[in-house]
Amino acid sequence: MLDYLERNLTKAQRREVAQYMAQYNHLDAIIKAKQLEAMPSKTSTIKDEPVQESSSDQTEADVYLKKSFEIDELIKTKQKLDIVYNRVKPLHKLIWDEHFINGEADFKVYYDYDNDFTKTTYYEEKKELMNIVAECLNI
Repeated sequence: MLDYLERNLTKAQRREVAQYMAQYNHLDAIIKAKQLEAMPSKTSTIKDEPVQESSSDQTEADVYLKKSFEIDELIKTKQKLDIVYNRVKPLHKLIWDEHFINGEADFKVYYDYDNDFTKTTYYEEKKELMNIVAECLNI
């Protein structure tokens, strides 16, 4: 049941998880911007060019549908990250906030923040946190 905690992520998987964790605070803004971008225009545009039959397979509805699916995926990802972030240990939140969101180097997090943990504990907890996030995001 807790096999994911013993899992060793590949370098690519760790990079992907780290990217999601680093962008956690920005996902709301990205989702809102994409929702605005996907909204169909309420005004028509007049062009001086003659109307041509479209040979492309994508209609405006297809583009809107594609953007909607992309937005839905971002919303699901944000919800999963919210669940993880709100339920992890305080030490995991500290690592997530300071290292992944604020961009602090690992050594600064375990030396500078008056924390009662060692370097070894820090890296063990960071690995556990990344494994939890990877499991929730199916990475």
